[in-house]
Amino acid sequence: RVGQLDTAALRSGALTVEEAFRHFIFVHEYLSRRFDGEETKVVTVLDVAGLRFSEVNSFFLKLVSTASDVLNNLAPFRVQRIIVVNAPSWIGAAWPAVRRVLPAAVRDKVTIVGADFGDALRELAGNDEIPADYGGRGPPLGDGADELEMLEAVCVLNAGGAVDFLDDAPARSPAAGSDAEAPP
Repeated sequence: RVGQLDTAALRSGALTVEEAFRHFIFVHEYLSRRFDGEETKVVTVLDVAGLRFSEVNSFFLKLVSTASDVLNNLAPFRVQRIIVVNAPSWIGAAWPAVRRVLPAAVRDKVTIVGADFGDALRELAGNDEIPADYGGRGPPLGDGADELEMLEAVCVLNAGGAVDFLDDAPARSPAAGSDAEAPP
């Protein structure tokens, strides 16, 4: 939920671009090792509800550029689509600046929709994979089994522990019975 980021805290140095870069790499490495390796396809949903035009500044553009560099250079084959939902009316004015920092391969996968985004999500994921927050039948955002599993792995790693599957366990497919291609 990009629109709920505390951009003032980000600008203050609470998060550096290098830390964001490491985070983006970790997420994609995690997905690669936890699921079907290079075959894993990811749909990213960026909810920009609440994002103010004034927050689309140079630091924000650096974060977007960093994330898109990871996608373009580390995992271009993994990105199926990036859907920006709850786009405010001013998004058309900010899009040219954001567009310039995105590599063409990433930029071409971006779809921007307003508050009526249900059909765009259902084109790419089944209702059981779409969080209830977004009109699906899946668990609330942040409560999905795969999300909680990744959070647990992060907590173990931050505490100095090891997560075996990140080193040598075979990859697994997304949850059985799912009608989507990738985790949320």
